[in-house]
Amino acid sequence: TAGRYVAAGDRYESFRPGYQVVRDQMAAPRRDVPVLGATLSADKRSITFAIPPQSVAEQYGISINGGIENTSKGAVSAPQSQATADASELFQSSRGRDVPTTFPHTSLELATDMSGVEATWTSADGTTKWQGWLPHVDLAVSRELTAGSVEHEAALGTRDSHGTLTLRGLQSLTEMLQPTIQPGSKLDYERPVENVRVAFEGVRGHSVTDLPPGTIDSMGTGAGFLTIAPTVPLSGPMSYRVDVRTTGPKPRFSATWFTLEDHRMRAFPTRRFLLPFAKPADAKAAEPVVAKLEGDWLAGRRLYFGKAQCATCHTTGGQGGRVGPDLSNLSFRDRASVERDIREPSAALNPDHLTYHITLKSGAELAAVMLTEDQEKYRIGEANGTVRDLPRAEVREVKALPVSLMPPGLLEALTPAEQNDLIKFLLSPAPLEPAPIEAPNPPPARKRAEVEAVVPNQKSSIENQKSPLRILLVSAKKDHGPGEHDYPLFQKRWSTLLGLANGVEVATAQDWPTVEQLAKSDVAVFYSNNPAWNPDRKAELDAFLQRGGGAVFIHWAIEGREFAPELADCIGLASNSKALKYRHGALTMNFPNAEHPITRGFKATDFIDETYWLAIGDPKRITLLGDVVEDGEPRPQLWAREHGKGRVFVSIPGHYTWTFDDPLHRLLLLRGICWTARQPIDRLSELATIGARMEW
Repeated sequence: TAGRYVAAGDRYESFRPGYQVVRDQMAAPRRDVPVLGATLSADKRSITFAIPPQSVAEQYGISINGGIENTSKGAVSAPQSQATADASELFQSSRGRDVPTTFPHTSLELATDMSGVEATWTSADGTTKWQGWLPHVDLAVSRELTAGSVEHEAALGTRDSHGTLTLRGLQSLTEMLQPTIQPGSKLDYERPVENVRVAFEGVRGHSVTDLPPGTIDSMGTGAGFLTIAPTVPLSGPMSYRVDVRTTGPKPRFSATWFTLEDHRMRAFPTRRFLLPFAKPADAKAAEPVVAKLEGDWLAGRRLYFGKAQCATCHTTGGQGGRVGPDLSNLSFRDRASVERDIREPSAALNPDHLTYHITLKSGAELAAVMLTEDQEKYRIGEANGTVRDLPRAEVREVKALPVSLMPPGLLEALTPAEQNDLIKFLLSPAPLEPAPIEAPNPPPARKRAEVEAVVPNQKSSIENQKSPLRILLVSAKKDHGPGEHDYPLFQKRWSTLLGLANGVEVATAQDWPTVEQLAKSDVAVFYSNNPAWNPDRKAELDAFLQRGGGAVFIHWAIEGREFAPELADCIGLASNSKALKYRHGALTMNFPNAEHPITRGFKATDFIDETYWLAIGDPKRITLLGDVVEDGEPRPQLWAREHGKGRVFVSIPGHYTWTFDDPLHRLLLLRGICWTARQPIDRLSELATIGARMEW
């Protein structure tokens, strides 16, 4: 059997892990390779199988059925084509492994592939020639791996004449030290290029020639050491010709590698060499075959934390209870196995979350999950999600139960549409994770209690979510250091975040939106250094606000330079850089207008960000929502104002990237968007905690 993910003994697997990657691998194409004949060597130490010529570098599984008896110590060979076939059709994978003298079972499962190099030995006078396969370019390694094969022993161990040994093959130099990325996964950064160097070395009197042009990096003396700088992975055929010029029974030649980032020499695994005629397997075979998940991710999240009660016991993305297993890795599972776990929770018990029947000395009995224990107490988790300590002195007996603490049938309590929504949430990777912390001295993550005191419940967040809401995110080129003023990152992350909500359309603009983009938007969110601001832009913003549009200005977007008065006329207060004062660090935001829809429920809150004060404009023209004491006076940091039929909301906090992952700052911005767009104030509020920095 041949295929990208074939392994020996696949036919005996009756149960497989319920991970999506396993289903993907099993769905990859497999094919049967017919055996045209089998020959036992005269010395009865090797079996040669004749099969049609093979050229794809896949995995091959060999099943040998029936009674097999071998009376001598030797090697079982993997498939090879008929000896008369052309070298380009050769597939000799005889791994010189010792096998038992008898096989007690009726079948034998072997695995092989197309790794190795083609080897040709020619004596100096041209009278003796041998051609075959070696498992490795290092001759010492090949001797060990082919021990027991008379043919290979003759080729590698008893040559005592002058001659030339030529090795030909393909070499894979990808991901030598870097880990392989799982098919279907994507990194959020560009991996650095590995600078790999390969070293071939032989004893005195040997040499290596016929290397690809331009690859010789350096040549030593005496031992014949040379290094090549490989260019294209699996480029080939790359020929390594070893001229054996000394008389001796064992020619020596070795290969090692290192990277410019890590100079330690390492040996090559056999899988890094392929026979010269091998063609890499089709990369498309590795692409995930993921069934499309129907449903609404955000609705599924509401069910998880609400009606379905999953969060009572389970955590996902760091949020939820701690009684049951963490479900954050379910995105790597398949739907069928997850649904079975919900419907039949006792079918497969997690050994780290077993249920115990606990009898107390008082006579009371309870069922709970044993989370931890020590000499003084048990830490248990109960079905209602409560985690508490139980003194050992109060316990009479603890007995493991063969059932899960989770009751069966929870999925049946949901409608088919709700089941799709919940499964979509559980099996989909989190659309957003907290952004990396790049600036020094970040604030701690928000406590759950602090967030829940302000963020509304899920039901109040879904008012009129089906009505259209068109949001335009306006960005510019980053103008500060790591983790500061990252306008493009905000635009990218908030496009994802806002796009999760029903009925929301997100568009983007650079520097300043076009008139057409403003005409198609209900609210424009500006986070930039406002590079395009001028009187023409004021006319466009005035027209947008006069027709009832909403505008949100964040942090340095209030910069107007020489046209700051025109910007202040639109948004209330603005900066011309010259008079503005600022400070980075810890601040306490006070909310003098806690009845305003945007700041409702907020009390004095600590942030680590940047404050501005002494902006130009008339403070009487704004509705003050939040201030910070600087130079002994309260300075406006959050405000709202109405401009014609339009509305404006301004937030000075926003210097650091981490501020946008603060769920409380997010809530202010999300409410500001809704208020300026004249939408229900908490329409978007449930987005405040998605991918945010908070402790559950």
